[in-house]
Amino acid sequence: CIVTSKRKILARRGLEIFNLQDYFSGIIGYEDTDKHKPNPDPINKALSLLNAKPEEAIMIGDSVFDIKCAKNAGIKSAFVSWSEAGDYQDNIVPDYTIGELSQLLDII
Repeated sequence: CIVTSKRKILARRGLEIFNLQDYFSGIIGYEDTDKHKPNPDPINKALSLLNAKPEEAIMIGDSVFDIKCAKNAGIKSAFVSWSEAGDYQDNIVPDYTIGELSQLLDII
């Protein structure tokens, strides 16, 4: 499931452009919660949609807001170091930092 601060229609369009929509079971967008990252509500909504527990999930993110959101929701986090967002900050340390997508296989 994708948890994004973008509007759902924009996230869906991005998936369609790269033909990735079949790999995700849902999108939680900006309009789906009243509170947004770093508040845990978007992740909690995704967990509910997936009927998943926090210990079964991981947030893969490219910003400090993603990492904080994961911490606030009680799930693991992986920061992607290739992002334009650069380094994480505010003494928020992700559970994992990955430099390439294939490293996710070692984590999951």
